[in-house]
Amino acid sequence: MAEIKITELRPIGSELFEDSETFLKELNDDEMTVTLGGGDSLLSISADTVDKSFISVGGDVSISK
Repeated sequence: MAEIKITELRPIGSELFEDSETFLKELNDDEMTVTLGGGDSLLSISADTVDKSFISVGGDVSISK
């Protein structure tokens, strides 16, 4: 039977964070907050066709009839 050896296993895309030049060092505080998902935003979408409203505030989602 064949033997398979894995010597190095990394998540896909991890090489993007290994470079000494990274865009993360060039972001200001406001851009970093939005990148991390901590921005002050309010998104409200209503779907009248299905008689439900979807409201997302700061990443939390609530559904009301």
